[in-house]
Amino acid sequence: MEHAFNEFTERLEYYTAKAEPDLTLLAYFVFIREMMHHLNVVKIHLKS
Repeated sequence: MEHAFNEFTERLEYYTAKAEPDLTLLAYFVFIREMMHHLNVVKIHLKS
């Protein structure tokens, strides 16, 4: 997640140009990244 966040912020102008002006997705991404960082989450498993 940390790597994905860093890649995202490096290309922020590209992604915000592709997305709607609403930055809700960015806010969710930052929130999840910060919670993972503060809770020391290393891996997330998703079940379908």
